[in-house]
Amino acid sequence: MKSNKIPYYARYAGVGLLLSAAVVQADISGKVFHDFNGNGTFDTASPQVETGVAGVIVTATDATGSTASATTAADGTYTFPNSGATATGNKVRIEFSNLPEFSNSGSSATGTTTQFVTANAADVNFAVTYADNFCQANPQMVTPLYRSGADNNQVLRFSYNNEGLSELDKTNIATSSVIGSLWGVAYSRSQKQLYAAAVLKRHIPLGSGGLDAIYTVDPNTGVPNATPWLQLTDDLGIAVSTVSANPQYQDNSERGVDAPPQNDASAFTDVMKVGIGDIELSADEKTLYAMNVYDKKVYAIDVASKTLKGSYALPDASCSNGQSRPWALGEHQGKIYAGVTCDGSASGNPANLADDSGAANLKASVYRLDGAAFTQVLTFPLDYPREPPFQYDDKCKVITKWKPWADTLSDTCTDGNISYPSPVLSDIEFEDNGNMILGFTDRTGFQVGHKNYGPTGTTLYSLYVAGDILKACKTASGWGIEGTVAGCSSAGGLAINQADPDGYPMSWGDILDKAGEFYEGDFFHGDGNTDGTGLSYFPGHPEIIVGGLSVVPNTGEVMSVTYDPVTGAANYGTGGVITLNNQSGKRTRNGFELYRTTDADPTTASKGVGLGDLEVLCDPAPIEVGNRVWNDTDGDGIQDADEAGIDGVEVVLTCGADTATVTTANGGQFLFSSASNATFMSAGESCKVTVNSAGQTSLDGLIITKQNADNVTDNQATTDLRDSDATSVGEIAFTVGNVGENNHTLDIGYKAAPVVDAWCPVGAVENFLLNGSFEQGAAGDNAPNWTGENNISTSSSVNPKPHGSQFAFTWTPETFYQDADISSVPEGQALKLSYYSGSHEPSDQAVSIQYLTAPGGTVIGTAQALAVTHDVDSDAQLAQQELILGAKPAGANAVRVSVYGGSVDFIKIDAMCLYAGEVQAQTTDVKLTKDVTPATAKRGDTVVYTLTVSNESDIAATGVTVTDKLPDGIAYVSDDGETVYGSDVYDDTTGVWTVGDLAKDESKILKITVTVQ
Repeated sequence: MKSNKIPYYARYAGVGLLLSAAVVQADISGKVFHDFNGNGTFDTASPQVETGVAGVIVTATDATGSTASATTAADGTYTFPNSGATATGNKVRIEFSNLPEFSNSGSSATGTTTQFVTANAADVNFAVTYADNFCQANPQMVTPLYRSGADNNQVLRFSYNNEGLSELDKTNIATSSVIGSLWGVAYSRSQKQLYAAAVLKRHIPLGSGGLDAIYTVDPNTGVPNATPWLQLTDDLGIAVSTVSANPQYQDNSERGVDAPPQNDASAFTDVMKVGIGDIELSADEKTLYAMNVYDKKVYAIDVASKTLKGSYALPDASCSNGQSRPWALGEHQGKIYAGVTCDGSASGNPANLADDSGAANLKASVYRLDGAAFTQVLTFPLDYPREPPFQYDDKCKVITKWKPWADTLSDTCTDGNISYPSPVLSDIEFEDNGNMILGFTDRTGFQVGHKNYGPTGTTLYSLYVAGDILKACKTASGWGIEGTVAGCSSAGGLAINQADPDGYPMSWGDILDKAGEFYEGDFFHGDGNTDGTGLSYFPGHPEIIVGGLSVVPNTGEVMSVTYDPVTGAANYGTGGVITLNNQSGKRTRNGFELYRTTDADPTTASKGVGLGDLEVLCDPAPIEVGNRVWNDTDGDGIQDADEAGIDGVEVVLTCGADTATVTTANGGQFLFSSASNATFMSAGESCKVTVNSAGQTSLDGLIITKQNADNVTDNQATTDLRDSDATSVGEIAFTVGNVGENNHTLDIGYKAAPVVDAWCPVGAVENFLLNGSFEQGAAGDNAPNWTGENNISTSSSVNPKPHGSQFAFTWTPETFYQDADISSVPEGQALKLSYYSGSHEPSDQAVSIQYLTAPGGTVIGTAQALAVTHDVDSDAQLAQQELILGAKPAGANAVRVSVYGGSVDFIKIDAMCLYAGEVQAQTTDVKLTKDVTPATAKRGDTVVYTLTVSNESDIAATGVTVTDKLPDGIAYVSDDGETVYGSDVYDDTTGVWTVGDLAKDESKILKITVTVQ
């Protein structure tokens, strides 16, 4: 008898059929979008305005293997036609591929890279995310604090939501005697470690590593700490100034900066020309990029080994009457960006602060590192009109543009303070939607301190800095600066700080109403009002930006370092941060004060550059892994469109000694997330998911299907999409991706186990794989002999082996075992040994079974053995015995059956069989198919359903019926039952076709004619 194949549709006589036709003209459609906040929903309201993703390929495959494809439009939408593979009613597998570089599959709440739907489904959406877009609520922020005098510098940590003047929740996390003056900071989420680079700032001591040093700080220990991590010159041979090893900046006491006030004359000229500017970590946090402002190159340093990976020269910026001055670095979606300023230094230091002629030579440019070279992506002039640094000083209020770089002191304001805004593109940040935000610091803020000497003499100077913050909006070809790109300006639509038509400068009301600059909230006002409405006078300081920026994902805001951040009377001479809305440009709340300069403590910078770069301490983005356990009904190892998931299956995740367990639901889906398993499953870790079939009722009668049927073996999120990845023992080994890199492609398929139709009966030796008897031998005499047949040649050669198939054994009498070749048995198939022992004499014996690499080869795994103890002579037959050898593993091509133990008395085996599969009673195997002609139809058309029922079993099927009512919109016309079978076998009211009996291999056909209403 042939094996009972599990049919594609059902394994029972009464079969239900859904009669459907392509009558509703609907399409499969959906959207692929950037899910910035990771909530699985396409959000369109401020502050989280999400965008569609163009160019994603969407592939639809129906149950027959027919395919269709679509590509998402600029807004991320796609639509399939109501025909072919995606005709209404078809079950379809949808796959999303060609995702943007550095993006990841988004939250499973939206749907994974492979989804299963019925044609005409809408909102078949898919989300992509970037690891950088994740951050926890109210994260900690850090920024360097500058203080004159020895061992005074700090790195301050505070909460993002802080507001006002509170002394609470701002903590120094760095060892002051180690770090010195710092600017660039970069945080590794995975290492939970802050990198901070030395900077030359006049009057401020350098740290223990000198001008070329990069330090590490652990912000989470609760006590200040710092460790010199790397010195560019000493460790890598990279010069950061004209003097070898930078001795003029190694000794703070020689500079006099340990005991202010002092001249520190060389630093006045050298600031921002020597040393390190900004630093940045790569998206995978494996490379640290450092800007060398001296040789104008960006250096890539391997974080793990602290070795140099490469250096990249900044292109010629085509500066007029000056030089290019690199400083800023930024990272976005796996790319590194660098900022360069044309300093206009050859223009000279104008004697008159109202002289704006040098601004024509000032320019800013942004470059992107593409492979081994930088490409310019944005450039724009810096001669736009600006608000004055101090509105209420007759000499300083005439400063309405940037000034060229100068290495001599400028004229002072009326009150004796310095204000000479010289631009440095100091920071590059990105909104979630790709818009660029540029921070500009004021070089004069690095040259002049608070109540400190000039380069010569003993006159005490202080200053008003005047940095800026600008927006560059994403365009189809790159970026455009605010005021030059549609939708990239405030309500008034003017260019950057465009002067009011009735004269200079714009009044405060005009700034609010006409919005000459996008980020209009960068001001200090004695009134406590933070949005500027209802003010009767112009703010004293309308340009308070210091240059360090940070965009916290999913807030719709940018945080900026400023002086005088908290509006209100007497809140001046301070430094801190403000937050600005990226949609309106206004403040979202009052600022937060980080330092206050007083006569009693004049060591901080007052209205100067008192704080450095700004960094957010985001946690690593969670990682999701998993996908689906499904019933591979056709056994091909591929998730076909009409193959259902299996719920109720327990799946175990193992990473080292740690485990977690989930149960499949919602169509066989299972997911593990590091957000809930935060103690393990970290980026790069080797893990596995496992299903143990034993004891799981959802898997009764099923075995693991074919592994890697698509010939993709990497178990990676973007390549291994649709096949079963599990080994024969239900295990998928994989490497956890980088932070935020979800892997929704770990799939485990199960197929029906082959069945045998009878147990091993006593004495029926003709159908058994291994049979015979042991004859008792005398001690020291001949060894027991195998008397049964070694190879029964009547077996079938089909794969897998059905009942009645035979395995050839070669008996080895010296060791009492036989080996059989089982190479035709598929991996994952279990083998069973069943036998009866006959009459016997007192002894202890055992029968065992185990896998081998080949007949006579190496043992794989553990043998399964059954001991039999005989206390007395007996002619009675023992009960049937069974040994089960688990799923055939990879590399197993033979099985060994052994009989051993005792001295000369052995079990007499009356019958033994070795078989593959489950033991079941004989059952019918009825298959139902349908054809619809034509495949698509519209109202008024005639459609013919052809139903075929076939009995593919070796016994007759009796009382077969097919039940299903016609769906709405379909009108019954006729059927051919009476013509073909001589009676009315189809009831169009109940939808029942009385098929009757089907002999072995018999088929019956019924044609039903309908019209589409």
